[in-house]
Amino acid sequence: MMKGYNMDQEKYLNSKVYIFFDWLWKIFVLNVMTLLTSFGVVTILPSFTACYASINELYQKGNTVKTNLFKIYFHNFKIHFKKSLLVGVAFLVAFAIMIYAFFYYRVIITSPEIELNSFGIAMYIGYYFTFFLVIITLIVFNQMPAIITFFNFRYRDNFKFSFIISFRFLFKSLLVILAYVASAFLLMYLTAVWMMFGISFIIAIMFKLFNNNYIYLCSNKANIEIEEID
Repeated sequence: MMKGYNMDQEKYLNSKVYIFFDWLWKIFVLNVMTLLTSFGVVTILPSFTACYASINELYQKGNTVKTNLFKIYFHNFKIHFKKSLLVGVAFLVAFAIMIYAFFYYRVIITSPEIELNSFGIAMYIGYYFTFFLVIITLIVFNQMPAIITFFNFRYRDNFKFSFIISFRFLFKSLLVILAYVASAFLLMYLTAVWMMFGISFIIAIMFKLFNNNYIYLCSNKANIEIEEID
């Protein structure tokens, strides 16, 4: 009787419905913790990295193993904090400068006095170039949680490798940008849903798209290629 019960329980735990709702719950909890630990602003990348590393750990353990989400998350937050904090500050400074420049150019080109002379053309070029840089930086930023989770590069090599991976798999990187757009719509129109899934949703998509690539890159053959970027 007990044996049959265990078999039924195992079958239930491996069902697609259970796995879906189990991951939905995990993504919800991770999103809440990521939001809470991101309030310090400079802790945004450490929080994203902890979320990514936690998703990776939960995926490796499987759905049949009992897990303490809070323990897993804060353990990953602690072990990746120092490295991701330093990298995250660099991104925050870059984003701050580019966003300031973006709105500076925008104010000028939307002014009624703007003319299509050499100055006006330069302002339009600056506006669209800055927008382009913001997108590029966001694409590169997306790879950082995975890189910090899987590798132990020198500080500057994190940026170099992130840039290489981002544009080697450009289509996947653009799909993540679409996830950001979807998240922005959630924030504007369904804020409550965004509070539950808006951040971890993007990180989970990032994990799903690039997990096999990072597994390959962690192999011995890929490690030789990684050393070439030094």
